[in-house]
Amino acid sequence: MFKQELIQKDFFNFRISEFLNILSINVVMIAITWWILQDAPSSLPLVLSLSAGFRILSYALLNFLGDSVPYKKILLITKVINLAFVVLIMIFFSTSKFSIYYVLPILGMSIIEGISMPIVMSIPPKMVAKEQLGSAMRFEGMLQSLSFILGKVMGGAIIGILGILLSFISTVVGFIISIIFCSMTKFPAINNNSTEKWHKKLLNGYTMLIKNPIELGMALTLTLVNFSFTPFILLGIPLLVKDVFHASALYLGILEASIALGIFFGSAFTAKYLSKKFPDDILCTFCIIIAAFCVIMHSIIENVWVSLFCLFILGQAMITFNITSNTKRMLAMPENYRSRLIGCTKLFIEGGIPLGFLALGFLVERFGIKTALFVFGCIPLLTPFILYKIPSYKKLMRSELKDAENFYIKQGYVS
Repeated sequence: MFKQELIQKDFFNFRISEFLNILSINVVMIAITWWILQDAPSSLPLVLSLSAGFRILSYALLNFLGDSVPYKKILLITKVINLAFVVLIMIFFSTSKFSIYYVLPILGMSIIEGISMPIVMSIPPKMVAKEQLGSAMRFEGMLQSLSFILGKVMGGAIIGILGILLSFISTVVGFIISIIFCSMTKFPAINNNSTEKWHKKLLNGYTMLIKNPIELGMALTLTLVNFSFTPFILLGIPLLVKDVFHASALYLGILEASIALGIFFGSAFTAKYLSKKFPDDILCTFCIIIAAFCVIMHSIIENVWVSLFCLFILGQAMITFNITSNTKRMLAMPENYRSRLIGCTKLFIEGGIPLGFLALGFLVERFGIKTALFVFGCIPLLTPFILYKIPSYKKLMRSELKDAENFYIKQGYVS
């Protein structure tokens, strides 16, 4: 399924560290979501919106760190700070009911995610050969989906059987083990020969994005996609479980885990199979349309098992799109700008998420959850028209891996 060279010691330690990190974050987020739904349900859209907003702020202002600070140092620092925030949240939960002031450590975790995500995404192209990058990204998607599945199932099960407090405690253990594996990893050196000040590096990232029609077009496409899909997953599904399916936290974990099961299946089999059958640009469009219809289906279904199937298909479509759209774009980015360009693109990609949470909350309150999900499912159907208009997008997506390397320099998008 995956080439043996991918499972070398340092890459393995790096992926296990991130596997445990994502696992722990998923456990703690389902615990936080259920805590808020119990104590202050009307606060959940605001908390999720603020959380997304602070993550975006982190993308906007701190994306240069991945091209400036050694990978091991910055990842260890962010993991330790995340651990401290979870301990603080656990103390708050143990002492009183949820208060809006308790959102501060949650926002802190969002900032940490905004720092670390572009760094983690920029590392695999430097740890594996370009011929293996597609396999590496499928392997990465498989581990991420496993951590998501286990996180949602464990989070829901621990809450349902043992309570929210033990969910927080298990998260602390997960972060500690993640830190240990990260400390054991030998990371590639960063290409930081530039003597530019931090604000110059930050500005260069945005300049590169503005001059690059492919990244700008993908950013606009993914802004609409994330405006729809992220609020659906993080807010729409909990509301469906509570108000339509009338189920417990365990079912919330199972439903969200079905997305991850689809991601696992898609990264292990579907993405590789479909990439041999269709050009990458066609496959990306197809995946967005399928995912959109999976969201629309939730505006008419009332059966939890049908929802499980739709979410499984949604997960496959999402991971196939991500792997297909990201592999050649990672190679196209110059190595010494990769983290900044990813961070700047992420800023625009996730810029619609806070508005998405607020819009979904507004539509649910005014028209009900089913009408809201129908509207949100229709929004991504606009994106195929954007992808069709992106200059050089088709050329990059249909190029060989060797031709995709430094594609943006060859096209004059990056100096």
